[in-house]
Amino acid sequence: MRTVSTATVSGVLVLLGCAGLVRPVGAALEGDTCHSQIIVRLAHGQGSSPDRHFVTQLARATDVHLTFLRALGAGLYSFALSSADRDPGCRRALERLSRDPRVRSAEIDMRRRAQS
Repeated sequence: MRTVSTATVSGVLVLLGCAGLVRPVGAALEGDTCHSQIIVRLAHGQGSSPDRHFVTQLARATDVHLTFLRALGAGLYSFALSSADRDPGCRRALERLSRDPRVRSAEIDMRRRAQS
């Protein structure tokens, strides 16, 4: 029976890691993370577009990244949402947003999902 040295195995793993074929334990793949288009109803309307500072504070407080897309109505806005959560459905990120007192509701934009 042939044995393989630890150095050989380590060398192969280093090469695979450099090629992006092996990821560290706990590292998320792009498809594992949260990326979605959402609709947010704010507790207080922000006009035709929410204040950039307000959005930055909200994103920091809820540990998400928000990119304003467009206003949908009074106090209702469309955002691109991303989060480092290993949660492709963005459930945890939406829960954090919804718990913030500045947000009345946050949900996946099903109109956009159906067209994708």
